Order: sequence, then C-alpha cells, then structure tokens
Amino acid sequence: MIRFPAITALILTAAALTGCQSLPPTEPPAGTTKTREDRPKAEKPVSRPQEKSAVEQPAPVPEVTITQTYIQTPTHIDGKLVLGFSEEGKLPDLDLTMPAKIDTGAGRTSLDAQNIQQFERDGRPWVRFELPRTSKGVRKLELPIQDFISIKRPDEESQRRPVVNLTIQIGSLTQTLAVSLNDRSNFEFPMLVGRDFLKDLAIADVGKTYIATEKPLKTVRRTVPKAFAHAVDQTIYQKVSVAGLPVLGALERIHLNGVDEPLQARVDTGAETSSLDARDLEEFEKNGQPWVRFKLISNEQSFNLELPVSRIAEIKRHGGLESQRRPVVSIKTRVGNIDKVTEFTLRDRSSYEFPVLLAEQFLANTALVDVSEEYIADKLPRGNQ
Repeated sequence: MIRFPAITALILTAAALTGCQSLPPTEPPAGTTKTREDRPKAEKPVSRPQEKSAVEQPAPVPEVTITQTYIQTPTHIDGKLVLGFSEEGKLPDLDLTMPAKIDTGAGRTSLDAQNIQQFERDGRPWVRFELPRTSKGVRKLELPIQDFISIKRPDEESQRRPVVNLTIQIGSLTQTLAVSLNDRSNFEFPMLVGRDFLKDLAIADVGKTYIATEKPLKTVRRTVPKAFAHAVDQTIYQKVSVAGLPVLGALERIHLNGVDEPLQARVDTGAETSSLDARDLEEFEKNGQPWVRFKLISNEQSFNLELPVSRIAEIKRHGGLESQRRPVVSIKTRVGNIDKVTEFTLRDRSSYEFPVLLAEQFLANTALVDVSEEYIADKLPRGNQ
C-alpha cells in the first residue's frame, strides 16, 4: 500500500514533461566482464557518392623548329694536311680551279695541256698551250719554259715534256712548282699532284675524296623546346676521321704468301690495281680454270709461282697507245700490321726500280700514305687482324 500516492504521481508527470525515458545505466557488478554486446557500437560512416577529382593537365611547352648544318673540317696528322684521292686543285694566280688527283707514285705534278706550241721570246724558250676542263672552260696561256723532262715507259716511246713554273693550291697548302705539261685528255683528272707537292706537307687517304677544305655535309631540321633553343648549336663542325688507319711511307717492304723474303714496293695512290714483276709469264689451264706460272726476281733471288687467274685487266697507256691485257692474281699480302688478300696485275717490271707496286685497291680504307717517310710499316706494333 502506497502511503504517498500524490508524490509519486507528481514525479512521473515531471519525467514525462522533461523527455526522460529511463534512468542512467548502472555499472555492472564488480568482477564481471564486458561482452561484445556490452560495448558501445561504433558509428558507421555515412556512404556518400564520390566526387570526380579534376586532373590538372600541364600547360603545353612552347617549341620551335631549328636548322642545324653539319660542316666538314680538314684534319692534320703531325701538322700535315690529310688529302683525299681527289681534291679541288687551284691555280690562284690565274683564278682557275679544276679536279686534281693525288698521286704518290708520281714524282712531279703535271697539268693537262692541249695544242702545245714552243716559241722564243726575248731569246728564251716559251710555250703556248690551252688548259681545258677548268672552272672557266678552256683557257689559253703563254709561259716561259723552265726545263724539259723525258718520260720513258716500257713499250712506249720516250716523251719530251716542257716544264713551267705555276702556283698550285690544294686546301690550305700553296706552293710554286715546276709543273710538267702533257696531254691528259684520256685521263679523268686534268691535274695530277705528285710527291713534289705532297712531301713534308700532306698525307694521302685514298679512301676519301674532297676532304682538304671545309664544306657542308648535310642540313637537318628538328623541334626543340623554345626555352633551350638558344643553347642548341646551329652549326656543327665534324673533323675528317682517319682513326685507326696506319701510315705507310712512299716505299715499303711487303711480304707475299709463297715468297720467302720481303719485297720492296712503291706505294702508289695513282694506280688502281697493285702490280707484281712476272718474268717468263705463261698462261695455262688447270682443272678447267685459267692459271699462270711465272718467275719473280728480288735481290738476285728467283721465286717460281703458280697461281689461278682471278680476272683479266685492260691497262690504259699514255700517248694514245692501245691498252694492254694483263692477267690478275690474288695473293695474301702483309705490310707492317696489315694482312690482306690483294689483287696484282702481272707484267715484266725489269725496267722499273721496284718489283712491286702497291696501289689504291690495297690502300683504300686500310692505310694512309706519307711520302716524306720510307720503310716505316715494320716499325709499327703488330695488331690483331
């Protein structure tokens, strides 16, 4: 029985009016453990649709197109200018240019001269002639004769040629020389530059052409960032490369397979195919193939050789004479640290000073030639071939 019903009713009414639905929770009795259900639950995050983040694109880099020109520049070895198989020959006093062949086998420089006429002026011998194939066409010249030379080749009549003084320029080299005049209309080059011009000043590289002067090689266009355009070289200079090529002298000792002693050879950039002294030459067949047997003489020693013929060469001769037919053989050849199978034309060279002529086909892209030196190949270190 409730003793104070009115007080209880007042309390219930006040709770309803204040929004209190239950009494505060009480702590569990001491010594009990909270279960998972007893722990307050973590509030779950509200899932919201993800907003697409805007990807910032980098601003375009300004670019410009530049032109680069590659320029060939000449190279030197020990102060000597490297010349190619052919170069632009100049006669600066006459303001003329013409193609020139660099020929280490020729002792003297010569020019193509047509309609040569000798006469006297003031009691001195002069010569009147025409220079064809120049930068200004055919030019007529009159010059005093300084000397005469006689040229004698086997199977050819002796030729008497007038010699005049002319200034010759190849690249940066300029010299006044005693130049011989002769008809070179059957030859490709109107100017032949010999050892008299090359000695002590130049080295020959017959694997290249027109390398004695600067000239443009190529032009390229490329796109670069504008900010770096000022740092890009528009002109690029490239030196003529002769890296890795040994230097031979005007004369060398060579070793041929099947010959027990070294042979002396003239190193001749003007000849296309090497040549070998062949006495008592006899052609025959073996197993249906053409062969030759011949005798090679060196320092009073004789070597008998039999070799297959690789081809027949037609050799052009001076003075309008008919070409000569010569068999060609291939022989393994060593010069210094160079080992190479080499073609040789066969002919009687008894009237020449040296039994071997080493020519362009052996030298091209293989060796350089310095006519100031002799017998230097064997002084070079042997390399792995």
